[in-house]
Amino acid sequence: MGVSLSAFAGALINILIANAADDALVRSAMFWLAGDLELRNWHHLAVALGPVLAGIVYYLSRIRALDALALGDQVAATSGVNVSRERTILLLVASLVTGAAVAVSGIISFVGLVVPHAIRLLVGASHARLIPLSIVGGALFMVLADTVARTAFGPVVVQTGVVAALVGAPIFLVLLLRRNAV
Repeated sequence: MGVSLSAFAGALINILIANAADDALVRSAMFWLAGDLELRNWHHLAVALGPVLAGIVYYLSRIRALDALALGDQVAATSGVNVSRERTILLLVASLVTGAAVAVSGIISFVGLVVPHAIRLLVGASHARLIPLSIVGGALFMVLADTVARTAFGPVVVQTGVVAALVGAPIFLVLLLRRNAV
């Protein structure tokens, strides 16, 4: 379903870009679609900071429920977690946080997939460690990706999201294949 929705949304975006009246709008859209941190300033940070901090606080307050859900729906339910309600709220909060971040930076793939999975391999599944370390690890990953994007390719313009995808996609594939092999 995700692939179908992505293809449909991509087709609509392509129609809009192909029919843009201004070349500057096309270039701006392309940078946003590739994800980039260049030209971001404190105002952009302020736009995303509220929803992101609220999401972090919420997730840190739900560590026990997250740990219970990680053990399965039955375990979570017998631990007093309203599984359906909890999943719905967790998804809504994640959507809010992701939407705020993407509105500012554009689409930067694999940070939320690769970093937490890699950290889980290093420190285990306890959300008390996983969430803070994923926040720090994701921030470090973004700083490194942005630094590489700005310096490693010489005069060629490469967006932060492109570097993140070039690094993240193979790592995610390895993690996925490793998980399926077990």
